[in-house]
Amino acid sequence: MVEELCKVSHRGYTTGFLLGPPKDIDHQYHSSYIRNHEFVAIVEDILPDGTVILEVRNRIKIGDTLEFIGPALSSHFHQLREIITNGGETVPAANPNQRIILRLPFNAERYDLVRREKSSQIPSQQ
Repeated sequence: MVEELCKVSHRGYTTGFLLGPPKDIDHQYHSSYIRNHEFVAIVEDILPDGTVILEVRNRIKIGDTLEFIGPALSSHFHQLREIITNGGETVPAANPNQRIILRLPFNAERYDLVRREKSSQIPSQQ
């Protein structure tokens, strides 16, 4: 479970008040956000033939490895080899607010979250 917490966008974790009055090390006033993974889509629907419709939230492209996260944190990985638009056109990338169709080698469920590991592990300043 701690591993999953570290994948969510966060600042550095401390014990805070958990072990008594906080000490200097328990405060991180100048910490940066740590973002190792990014949310890229949500499974909007499952079509009768088993393909899925994704609502894209962050740009994805051919070659990206996506992680589909379902109930109880079950996950499946899939490297994109094809992206199909609602109009049936094959495209090299999909942008936010676009709906795309994917064929997956596993069963996804409606509302599964889709994330990708960031290639750059440098914390962003915000």
